[in-house]
Formats: sequence, structure tokens, C-alpha cells
Amino acid sequence: MEDPGKILIVEDSAMQAKRLRRLLEEHGYKVVVAFNGKEGLAAVRENNLSLIVSDIIMPEMDGYQMCRSIKQDPRVCHIPIILLTSLSNPDDVFLGLESGADSYISKPYEAKVLLSRIESVLTAFEKRKEDRPGEELEVYIGPKRYLIKSSRYQILNLLLSTYQDAVEQNRILREMRTKLVMVNEELQKLVAERTDALKQEIEERKRTEEALASEKERLSVTLRTILDGVITTNTEGEIILMNRAAEEFTGWPQVEAMGRPITSVCNLIKTETRESGETVVANILKSGGLFGVGDEITLVSRGGTERIVAVSGTPILDQINRIIGVILVFRDITESKRIEEELVKAQKLESLGVLAGGIAHDFNNLLTAILGNVSLAKMYSTPGDRAVQRLDEAEKASLRAKDLTQQLLTFAKGGAPVKKTVSISDVLKDSAKFALRGSNIRCRFKIADDLCSLEVDEGQIGQVVHNLIINAYQAMPDGGTIEVRAENSTIWPEQDMNTTLSSGRYVKISVADEGHGIQPEILPKIFDPYFSTKKRGSGLGLATSYSILKNHDGMITVESEVGLGSTFHIFLPVSTKREPKNEQVKVRPIQGNGKILVMDDEEMLRNFVGELLDLLGYEVKFAADGQETLEVYRTAKRDGSPFDCVLMDLTIPGGMGGREAIQRLLEIDPCVKAVVSSGYSDDPVMADFRKYGFCGVVAKPYDAEKLSEVLHRVINR
Repeated sequence: MEDPGKILIVEDSAMQAKRLRRLLEEHGYKVVVAFNGKEGLAAVRENNLSLIVSDIIMPEMDGYQMCRSIKQDPRVCHIPIILLTSLSNPDDVFLGLESGADSYISKPYEAKVLLSRIESVLTAFEKRKEDRPGEELEVYIGPKRYLIKSSRYQILNLLLSTYQDAVEQNRILREMRTKLVMVNEELQKLVAERTDALKQEIEERKRTEEALASEKERLSVTLRTILDGVITTNTEGEIILMNRAAEEFTGWPQVEAMGRPITSVCNLIKTETRESGETVVANILKSGGLFGVGDEITLVSRGGTERIVAVSGTPILDQINRIIGVILVFRDITESKRIEEELVKAQKLESLGVLAGGIAHDFNNLLTAILGNVSLAKMYSTPGDRAVQRLDEAEKASLRAKDLTQQLLTFAKGGAPVKKTVSISDVLKDSAKFALRGSNIRCRFKIADDLCSLEVDEGQIGQVVHNLIINAYQAMPDGGTIEVRAENSTIWPEQDMNTTLSSGRYVKISVADEGHGIQPEILPKIFDPYFSTKKRGSGLGLATSYSILKNHDGMITVESEVGLGSTFHIFLPVSTKREPKNEQVKVRPIQGNGKILVMDDEEMLRNFVGELLDLLGYEVKFAADGQETLEVYRTAKRDGSPFDCVLMDLTIPGGMGGREAIQRLLEIDPCVKAVVSSGYSDDPVMADFRKYGFCGVVAKPYDAEKLSEVLHRVINR
């Protein structure tokens, strides 16, 4: 198929240019588009063109000027030009001749007329090559003088196209006259019918108007009630409508905002850089389509309130697809962005907790070996020897390191509480001092002398106190005093505390600060997950504290007054067990006898435990994981020399740990006696070891005395 050629369209209306381009491309032409005369000249020189179709009225350079410039350039003067015009003035013909145009097309035009004209101009192109330029011809129309230099064939073609348009218009007029006669004949027939139908039409129109009014009211109500801000502007960016949400977002009532530029009402800035946001109206008008701001945008209201918003918009088109305005929609995403950020923080905190737990586990394994070997060294030493004193100091240092791992595990939340009966006094003092280390805050303690004992997880309750002390410290940036009180309290059945806390005896712990206090409107939200008024807060401290106390059958409440400070109250149920007395005299390891199987993946721990148990009178065998433990235990039972107890590490990296192994052992021997050991003190197996089939528990790090006591109790129970 022969190449029909390349055509340049010069049209300042993007919509008209798009429509014309589609028409020509559908008929096989290659098309280049320019939006004014200057762009057209550049396109003419850059492309090998067969024809130019150009509008006349355009910004910067009109069609006549562009036509003259092309005809004066010997490189491109041969390219035929069709001008698009309304032909409302006869002078247009001579202006076209003077500028060198080849043909006219009147607007509006039919597609078949335009295609026919293009084909005829292109067909005549070869004949024009042989046509000699004409001499200068002066034409006068009234006082106007036109100097025409076009060739005779070009003049004839242009005048012919003008004549063709006139003939086409005359044909249309004749057709319309004929139709008018026919319509007039029919009109008399229809008058009578129309008169009867008129009443029905009027009634229908009334019903339509009522329906439109009803629809308009429904749309108005919908617009007022949706949560997104909606603003409508004209093409100049002046506001013509706002809904209620937009009024709230911007701080401008619609009556005041009407007619104002949108940039003076919607103060948009880039959230990160605080730079002025993009002019969304201008971008929508320029793109002629949907638009969304790429950067995160903040809308600053008239009163200074800031909201992170998602901005989108679309142009409003009339019946002929002209843009007559813009609709902008602002969605407040402040809360969703905050929740998203807090989720990221929570994930980081969870990762930190896992890391802290892993470090504490490995550290506890090392401490177990250190404490165990110190115990062995002391057993090998003579009482009163100077080496024993040094070993005692090493043991004390290791125990302080044990406390450090417990503080590290404070950051690893979760797990069932591993409860034991304690006096809360030491927990309060240690946690408060640790949290305030190096600060300008003084802590005052008021702890009752007859304070009852509690059955709690020291680490988790220490975490609660730590969170409250940190909050109090942050509420007093200029320093001050935190008061920590602890007293016995009784909740009676008739006492209304707005809680499900059971009646009974409790220890009440209060942490009071002298800070700025908490606003009444946010006071009910402070225990919600991810709620925080701090720029760098995770919103998890108080939520975690609430969860820990709930797992201890306790409660936390708060009292606060703006400017005077806050007081948090903790209620923990009193223990029915007696607190074990701290023995001042160091007991020696308990001697025993029997056969013990030790399962641990750490070789240095197996070596220490093996030597220790051998000194205590036990026969010891070893296994590195659960699978080996099962094989050794099954073989010993089959040979008639079963083990009296199995000491099992809970976690075996890459192998079977204590939780799975004990279930398999119970299948082999329902009467097996097993002690679980782990550096993860927050594991639920450690908290409720009997539920999982164990007879005893010993947390790492442990020394010779603790291990011997647990084994003696389990074997001889």
C-alpha cells in the first residue's frame, strides 16, 4: 500500500487537535501536532511533510503569519497548506491568497468533506510543481489593498475551495428550505395534536423539575455528609462550592471562600520539606485528566491545624467536552499515616524484643558456665583460703550480670508471667533507680513497713514500674521529684471502682509526678495501643503495662490535673504464700545419688554440669539434643538401668528441644522425672512447667546450690 504521507496539524485546542489527529490516523495518514504557529514552523523544518492543516486564530503566531513564513522559506515553500476558518469575512480569502494558502475548510466541517479536500490538494500537488509563480497582483477591496504572489494554479485552487464551501453551504440551505416546506405542511397537522399533548408535557416537565429538585437535594445532602472535603472551582481557580468537610479542613466557611482563589483557601505544603505544595487546579487544567499529588501533602487550615491529606481531582466538562471547572477531593489520612508509622515502630520494637531475648538467652548460658565453674572452684578450695574470697567476688559480679540480663529482657515483652512470691519493695526501688540513672529527677519512696508479699513475675512488674517512671521523667523536662508509694489496701464488695477487679486484699502502688498533666479529652485513650502524644513515642508502654497487670489479675488507673501532674495507681492481689526468707548463710550444694541424663547443646555447660554432678555423687550421661536424649533414655531403660532424672535444655537451635522431647519421653516412660532449664525466662513452659510434663524448673543462670536443690527435690519427691 502506497504511503499516503505525513500531515502537520497546527491547532491550539488540545481537544480539537486530538479529534483531528484520530480522524487522519484512522485513514492511514501519519500525523504531527503543534499547538501554535511557532511550534508549527519548528515542526515543518523537522519533518518531511506532505500537507499542513492549520487553524488561523492561535496564540503567539496565527495561521496567516505561519503560512507567510513557510512560503518565504525555499526549503519548505512547496508544502501545500489548508486553513481552517469560519469564512465569516470575505477578506479571509484574500488574506489567505496573500499568505500563500492553498485551500480553506469552513468550521464546523464534516469528516468526509475534510478528507476529500485533503485528497484533492495532495492530488494537485504534482501539477503545482510545474506551475510557474505568478506575477505580483494588487487587489483592492474597499480601502484594503492585497498583494498576491501565489501561482495561478494555487490562486485557482484557493478560490475553488472557497467556491466549494459556498456551494456546500448553498446546498445545505436548499435542503433546509425543502425540509422547511415539508415541516410547515406537517406543522399544521401537528399543532392540533401538540396542543393536546402540551398539557401532558407541562405536567411531565413539572414532575421532571420536582425530580431534579429532589435529586439536587439528595446530592446536596450527600455532599454535606461525606467525610472527604470537596471543593469545586472554575477554570480560573476561583472557588464556587465547598462541602462541610472542606469547610472544616480549611477553616473557611463557604460563604467567605466563594470567589476566592483556591490557593488562598487551601494552604498545601509538602509534609517532609515544608515547601509549598503543587497548584492542583493548574495541573488538572493542563493535563486535562485525573490528577493526584505525588508527594505527601499537608493541608494547613486557617487556624493553623495541620492534616496530612490525599488530594485528587478531575476536570468538569460541558456537553462539547470543554473544561469549565475542576472538582478537588481532600481525604484526611493523618490517622492512617500515624497508625502506619506506629505499626512500623511496633515491628521494630518487636524485633528489638526478639534480639534482646536472644542475647539474654546466650548471655545466661555463659553466666551458667561462669557461675557453675566458680561453684566448682569453691568446692575444690579450702574454706578460708584467699582464693575463696576472690571466687565469692566473682560470684557476686556474675549475679549482678544476671540482674542485667533481666533488665535486658524488660524490653522483650510478652509471655506468661513466671510468678514467684516476692516483696515488691526491692522491685520498686531497683526499677526506679535504673530508669532514672543519670537524670536530674529525684525519686522519693514511701513504702509501708508491713507491706504484704506478692506472687508476681519480677521482670514484668519491673517493666511496668520502669514504664511509669520513664513517663513521669519525660513529663518533667526541667527536673523535679517523683514519689513512689506502696501500701496495703482492701477492696470491699460494695466499693465502686468502675472495674471488674475482685474484692479482696491488694498492694496499692502509686507513682506521682509534678509534670504538665494529661488533657481530660485524651485521658481515656492513654491505655490504647499505639496512642501517644510524644513525637517519638511508640504508644506501647502503657498498653503493655495494662496487659501485664491484667495477666496478674491486677489493675492500673490514673488521676491527672493539667499543670499539677499525674498519679498512676497499680493494684496487685496479695499472695497467700509466704515470702521465702533470704538466707544470710550460704548453703553448700546438696549431695545426692542416682543416674542423671543431661541434655544441652552447649559443650561447656555439659562439661560443668557433668563435673558438678559427679562431685555431688550422681552418675551422669549426656545428650546434645532431643533425638539423642530419646535414644540414650530408651537404651538405659531397656538395659535395666533407667535414669532417675533428665535435665533438659528448653531450646536446641536446629534440633529437638525440651518441649517436644518431654512428650516423646512420656510415651516411652510415663513416670519419667524431668527438669526443664532455659535462658528464656518468659517462655510459657518455664511459667507452667507441670502442664507440659516436667517435674521441676531451673532458670539459667544457676549455680551448684540451686541445681543440687532442684534435683534433690525432684528425685526424692
